[in-house]
Amino acid sequence: MTTFYLHGGYGEKPESHEYQLLISGFAREPLLYLGHANPDPQRRLEKQQDLINNCNSLASKPLIFTIASDLPNIIISQLASHTIWILGGGQPQRIVDLFTSIPNFEDLISNKTIFGSSAGAMVWCTNYYSPDTGAFGKGLGIVPLNILVHYTDQMADKAQQIQVLGPGIDTWCLKEHQYQQFNLDTKS
Repeated sequence: MTTFYLHGGYGEKPESHEYQLLISGFAREPLLYLGHANPDPQRRLEKQQDLINNCNSLASKPLIFTIASDLPNIIISQLASHTIWILGGGQPQRIVDLFTSIPNFEDLISNKTIFGSSAGAMVWCTNYYSPDTGAFGKGLGIVPLNILVHYTDQMADKAQQIQVLGPGIDTWCLKEHQYQQFNLDTKS
């Protein structure tokens, strides 16, 4: 069983720490942080440090984070050896491209706990709408959903349009600071 926690992303308003509190409950083993969706190295580092600081401030004991490498052989080893992955926001296509370049990637997700926020949530789904670009995109399709993150009522037309792209599958409209859990049967 692989469990996905898909998060609607963060905004400029005061943060709810519910998502970080959920992550902080996984203090039993190292967490792998993949910030690859963010193309700006400085911003990527800031986001990683913010998440680590927020989660550690809520955890009963310090969490151990591993920052995923950009080197293909190293990241494959990291993905295989960590059971908890955290994917941050940015440009979803960057993560889709990374994961589709890894041979037998779907074998690596078995029996994992995966947290994805904003772009990190979009990549797992069949179809997504990116409010940053104003465009629809194709995710990996591992989680059979259409997804809209940073959702507001002004995006209701996008929610209707995405259902045309992925008819017959559910559509999740996740507001900022909101998350949902999806369980996927995977081979052991």
